[in-house]
Amino acid sequence: MVALFVRDTLDLDVPAGRVIPPRLAGEFPDHSTLLDGHRRAEAGAAWTGWWQAVVALDVRGHQGPPTGVDQQVWLRQSADERRSAFDPPEFASLAARPALAEAVRVTFDEALRWGNAQQRALLFPP
Repeated sequence: MVALFVRDTLDLDVPAGRVIPPRLAGEFPDHSTLLDGHRRAEAGAAWTGWWQAVVALDVRGHQGPPTGVDQQVWLRQSADERRSAFDPPEFASLAARPALAEAVRVTFDEALRWGNAQQRALLFPP
């Protein structure tokens, strides 16, 4: 949810592809002025790789440990892997992609609030 929020509220120009979900539906803030056009272009170019890494980690997390792997060991390894792509609040994992790191940092708190509200709405519909 955070990655999609970052992409859409900053209006990042992300190359279309079959692994890229459509833009978010509904109302969300326009933060496109938080980064200048050059930084937004750099962040957009780096976003797809980050998205794919985050999704891959999420999928592995839902698959659980492989047969024969101790669950505690797997949980520690999973936590370390997750930090390799998603390590708030500084996002040092994005150091090689500074514009994307900046994009994530400037929207992160609001992205969490928005994502939590979306989850609550799904879990507890009116």
